[in-house]
Amino acid sequence: LSSLSALPDRVTAAGYGGVLGGSRHDLVWLEPGMPRTPFSRGEEAKVLRRLRADTERLGARVRTERGHNDVVHRNLNEMCRMTDEICAKIATYRTEMAVATHQHKLVMGALKEGEAENTCSEAESEIMEDETETESLQGE
Repeated sequence: LSSLSALPDRVTAAGYGGVLGGSRHDLVWLEPGMPRTPFSRGEEAKVLRRLRADTERLGARVRTERGHNDVVHRNLNEMCRMTDEICAKIATYRTEMAVATHQHKLVMGALKEGEAENTCSEAESEIMEDETETESLQGE
């Protein structure tokens, strides 16, 4: 039996269930667990009520904080999902830019080759004209 709690230092009597040769219903009184004065029991009861009130108040705060933590956790998950979507879009844009840059380089390279071919063909035409003129001058 305990007057205030189930803690071992507050136990006032114990039943051993007939183990020591007595009846199953016999109690052994433990003097260290007995209150010294009736007033100390009242003071301890007040302390116990205050502790229970504090426990309830702190439990309510813990429940409130857990609720806030759940909201923050959901918000962080949503932000993480949005960040992942943005990163995927950026990666897509980078890939598209790389393809466009590559195509641009190919087109510019083809134009330069075309200019070079035009330049070569113009030079060849001039050489051919010069040779033709030279031949015509030699034939005269």
